[in-house]
Amino acid sequence: MSRTLSPRPGSSHFPHRRRSPISGAVVAMMCVAGMAACSTERRDEAVPFTLQPTATGSADAEPTSSGSSVNPDASTTVAAVEEPDSSSRPWFGASSAFWVPISASARVAAGSRQLELQSLLTDPKANMVANLISFAVPVVEWDQSQAPVPFRVTEEGNEGWGYNDLSFVDALRLSEATRPASGTDGKLVIIDRADNRVIDLLAAERTTNAWSSKWGGVYALDGDGTSRFPAYQGRNAQKYPRPISRGTGSGISSLAGLTTLDDISSGTINHALVFATDRACGPPFVGPFVAPATTTDGWVEDGPCIEEGARLQLDPTVDIAALSLDSGERMIAEALQNYGAYCIDNGGSRIGFIFELPTTPTDVAIYDNVGLKGDYASLNDLPWAAVRILEPTA
Repeated sequence: MSRTLSPRPGSSHFPHRRRSPISGAVVAMMCVAGMAACSTERRDEAVPFTLQPTATGSADAEPTSSGSSVNPDASTTVAAVEEPDSSSRPWFGASSAFWVPISASARVAAGSRQLELQSLLTDPKANMVANLISFAVPVVEWDQSQAPVPFRVTEEGNEGWGYNDLSFVDALRLSEATRPASGTDGKLVIIDRADNRVIDLLAAERTTNAWSSKWGGVYALDGDGTSRFPAYQGRNAQKYPRPISRGTGSGISSLAGLTTLDDISSGTINHALVFATDRACGPPFVGPFVAPATTTDGWVEDGPCIEEGARLQLDPTVDIAALSLDSGERMIAEALQNYGAYCIDNGGSRIGFIFELPTTPTDVAIYDNVGLKGDYASLNDLPWAAVRILEPTA
């Protein structure tokens, strides 16, 4: 691997875009950055966890196949999962959203929202993937031994963009081998432990003498991974009333909930997953969106959609062991069942889970060995009909 993280025990933004997970094509949709960010309520009364009755009409039977679905009128509970010690969290230790298992008291959203979600997840044209290469996220450590290379945010102050707290970052100290992801998002995440910060770059580029990025954000390493209260303010006054640290369309850091190579090597993902979707609710900045998202780059206004910040969960009664899954799929299913998955970005697949970028043949083999292969590893065999959307907890 290209980095050493210690201690260790887990997209689209401005401009807003639709991506094809096959061709990588981008359809840009610029937004007016002066638009006020707000969260529009789109919720009915919450209902308890629910389970689709079987063909016999019994809600107590165990659904074990991918044909299981959700019924908003029956209830069930969540299996207890031990919460990891916060001191073992490698980043964003203040977050309860990404590290804490789903509570048994968590509630499924109202039936109308479940039906919308099911229409999206069971669409035969929908594609569910793990983003492993082009739209994965390289994670590197700040290296004080390296010479500083000048850095700038290319869109700061431009019309439609505003000001960014990345303006506090004048130079980067990184290994000469460091490069951003190859997709149009060009992501790069830098962990700077000495200054307690995560530098999250969008459309990053390395030239002979400099680094640049179109946008991104800076997050407190010991914070909660969201841009609700930015830790670093830029030199210029905030022109627009919205979070200025924005590593993803939702304002959440690209590092929060990221599935890492260490996760897969360990055999268990002990945190919530994160994903991008081609049906993120819009319009941009307005949404609706829900916490932990602080804004949205969603564009869907004409049909079923998923709010950025929404948390999905695989029905806890699904017997994962009884499913025919590769070990990588099983890890993802278990995390989806125990911790859930947050929508953090607009993307090109119906569900595109976001992974750390492998940068060496050894890294690639870590994914290959558990059945996660290629740029966009298919996850269509997971029991999507048994996935539900939860009520926000904050």
